Amino acid sequence: MNVQRYTIHITPQGESLEAAAGQSLLEALAENGIFLRSDCGGKGACGKCVVKILDSDFLEAQPPSTAEQKLVGVSSLKAGHRLACRVEVCGDLSIEIPKQALLSPEVVQKPPLSKMLQPDYSASRRTPGRSGEYGLAVDLGTTTIAIYLCDLAANSVTATVSVKNPQSFFGEDVISRINAVVQDGALLHRLQRMAVRAIEWGAASLLKSRRIPEEYIKKMVVVGNSTMIHLFLAEDPTSLGVFPYRPRFVQERTLKADAVNFRFHDSISVLTLPLISGFLGADILGAALATDIRQAEPGAMLIDVGTNGEVMLRAAQGLLGTSCATGPAFEGATIRHGMPAVSGAIDAVRIDPGSGGVTCHLIQNNPAALKKAAGICGSGVVSAVAELLRAGILVQSGRFNPEIELPNLCRGEDGVQEFILVKGEESEMKRPITLTQKDVRAVQLAKGALITGIELLCREMRLDRPKQLLVAGGFGNFLNKEDAMTIGMFPRLADDDLQAVGNAAGEGAVLTLFDPGFLKKAKEVVQDTQVKDLAADPAFQEKFVKSLDYPKP
Repeated sequence: MNVQRYTIHITPQGESLEAAAGQSLLEALAENGIFLRSDCGGKGACGKCVVKILDSDFLEAQPPSTAEQKLVGVSSLKAGHRLACRVEVCGDLSIEIPKQALLSPEVVQKPPLSKMLQPDYSASRRTPGRSGEYGLAVDLGTTTIAIYLCDLAANSVTATVSVKNPQSFFGEDVISRINAVVQDGALLHRLQRMAVRAIEWGAASLLKSRRIPEEYIKKMVVVGNSTMIHLFLAEDPTSLGVFPYRPRFVQERTLKADAVNFRFHDSISVLTLPLISGFLGADILGAALATDIRQAEPGAMLIDVGTNGEVMLRAAQGLLGTSCATGPAFEGATIRHGMPAVSGAIDAVRIDPGSGGVTCHLIQNNPAALKKAAGICGSGVVSAVAELLRAGILVQSGRFNPEIELPNLCRGEDGVQEFILVKGEESEMKRPITLTQKDVRAVQLAKGALITGIELLCREMRLDRPKQLLVAGGFGNFLNKEDAMTIGMFPRLADDDLQAVGNAAGEGAVLTLFDPGFLKKAKEVVQDTQVKDLAADPAFQEKFVKSLDYPKP
């Protein structure tokens, strides 16, 4: 079926691009490598993807909704400003993109290496004859794409950047994206292009920041969950959405960049690590390589916390693995004012139990350009819920305490209770940043699924809890361990037994980029892992329901 295509003209740059009829303007721009700020993933909630429509007839044909009117404002709407996520492409169109609406990549220069990378792959261990050769390690997450620029001569990470996965326009979780492909097979290649353009965009920002020519990039290693790897390779993921959830392939893939529609020079070699099962992908495999979980003491557990929580337990023989449908709450998605862990994001909250006064800590990666509060990232959400529990503002069932009256505790425009973390006049968007009752429920579902997976996997070894817990995932860099245990996300462990290891999946990709021998180790991990299906466990549902309540503070 042929889809009508239209031309979008961008002024004053004079750039033009094609878009399919029915796409949102935000999606069409992203598919062509132009990324706007959109913390809400194109749901019309954050109000950041504002563009100016230059065609008056088009504006009359698509009047704004009430919600868009509130976000954009009457005077701005009259001037032609609209939310790109709310504008549907239905004809040729001319637009202006305000500078403040463009997504600005936050490049972190020379990020610190974890303890796993430091012993053997420091900048002092140089490989002769490889000067001027660089590689890209990519963790293709459901919510966030992390890209590492690596110096292959020095075996060191030069800089890194995180990009919101634009595929979230089609759903925050993998099942939503699989269903989107089921309903429209043509979306498969569009979803691939979105991921590829996002990687290109992030990589270009890294190269520009270090003044490195594109032709210096020689190879790329990509990890991600099984669905993300299928979409990246334009492999039909529909078998992952129905029982018995089998992937179309599990082997590693090696191909040239142009085979997956990269616009880089086609001599770049692209490697995707193997998959373990339909819901244990190359991401947990990368984390297993980085943490060397196979060599840990029996009872040690590795968790990769993302939209799909993946868990590995070092058993007496080999590894046990399972996955939990945590959803994207721990990555800031599905949270009303959620955002990635970049400058301006709230990553920690403290609440005075007497007055209800709130102190928020913001991520500030550039001390020379401090940002106002723009939203709340995953670790901030965990911190806020933990503090609300400690202060008695939340009860164990997850409801806001009806016996407490505080200025920060109020009902939003939809009539649902919410707690104000940052007042409107103190935030970037001049609107209050809140945690809503719906946000609290999303955290309950996420932590309930995760702790249930942990406990059922431990039961296989007759353990009450892991002997050691390694927490991987980008939000683990900012996560307060006590907050996580307070909300019941993890079992109670001694401080030394719970260790956040950062984005270990990405570091596994980095290690494989430096040393091809890690591919052999990856295959050994796959062979050593026995997969446990939680849905088939009769105890799962009962344990999950019991785990939804928050523990006593």
